[in-house]
Amino acid sequence: MNKADLVREIAARRGVSQTAAAQVVDALLAVITRTLSDGERVELRRLGTFDVRRRAARSMRNPQSGERHRIPARLLPVFRSARPLVEKIQSAQQRA
Repeated sequence: MNKADLVREIAARRGVSQTAAAQVVDALLAVITRTLSDGERVELRRLGTFDVRRRAARSMRNPQSGERHRIPARLLPVFRSARPLVEKIQSAQQRA
C-alpha cells in the first residue's frame, strides 16, 4: 500500500472526499516528521512508536579498494511495533 492507496481507503471508509483524506494524511505525516525532528517520540497506541536514535560513528572498509572510510554519527528514525499490531499480523499469517 502506498500513500495514494491509503488516501483512497480512508476516503472510502469515512465517506469523505479523497482531497479531505489526503489533507488528513499529509497533516499526520507533517506532525510526525516535525515531532521526530524536534527529537521527541510519537506513540500511537496499538500501532507502535516512532523514535529517533543516534547511530555512533564507525569506520568501514571498501571491499574493492581496501580503503578505510569514517562514517560520522547520525540520527535515524526508528519504528517499534506495538504488541497488538504484532499479534494481529501473526494471527493473519497463521490463518494463511
